[in-house]
Order: sequence, then C-alpha cells, then structure tokens
Amino acid sequence: MGRSLVNVFNKSRWEVYPLVPNSIADPSYPNKFDRNDEGSLRALLLDISPDIIINAYELSREESEENPEEATEINTNFVDQLARLSQELKIWLLHISTDQIFDGNRSSSYTSSSEPSPLNIFEGPKEKEKSLFGEIPPMLAY
Repeated sequence: MGRSLVNVFNKSRWEVYPLVPNSIADPSYPNKFDRNDEGSLRALLLDISPDIIINAYELSREESEENPEEATEINTNFVDQLARLSQELKIWLLHISTDQIFDGNRSSSYTSSSEPSPLNIFEGPKEKEKSLFGEIPPMLAY
C-alpha cells in the first residue's frame, strides 16, 4: 500500500519523502531509518520536517505468522514510536491499518468502538495497535 500512496502523492502538488527501514531499504536509498532506534527516526523527521506522516508500514498476515516477534515490533511498537514522535514534533499522523482485528462474524458494520476479536498472531499486534491510539491524545490544531 505504501508504494501506491507514494505514486498517487507524487502526481500531486505534495513533496513526498518515502521513509524506509534500514532492514528493507536499498543501501543507496536516502530516507532510511533504524526502526529499533527512535533517535534515528526522530533525526530523519527533523531533517525532512514533514507536515504529515502517512504510515502504511506493516507485515502481512503470512509474514506475521512466520515471525510473530517482528510482527509485534512493526505492527505495535513501531506504531507507538511514530505516534509519540508525531505528537512530540507536532506532525500530523495518519496511520493506515487493516480491519483484520475482527473475525468477520458480525452481522452489522464494525466501528472504531467495536470490540476486537483477533483470529491469529497477525491480529493480536493489530489489536494492541488500535489500543495505542486511545492512549495518545489527538492533536487537532497547532
């Protein structure tokens, strides 16, 4: 999803700075950070000085099943780090996630207040991710 967002925004009037973790970035890529080092991400954000961060970084269901520790690191801990940094640096954060914290057995639509019902390891960290945003006060204006 991240690449698709970059392609869409590159066609607009916006300057786009895709950020890629060192673990998956090409060595020549300019906007790399260490997702396990908050200082690395903070320095990059201070250097770029974005108006908004759009986060679509997550492991797929299959990748999460194969590596549950990394799933928790990316789908929960990294999201927490981004939320704290965006608040500290007064940068808007749009976090795009999946609806896969629900089992799909409900007869009506899910809402932001629906009780999560994770089916597997992928949804477990996603459920924790959802609860993180309830703990961090939203920033509506600067």
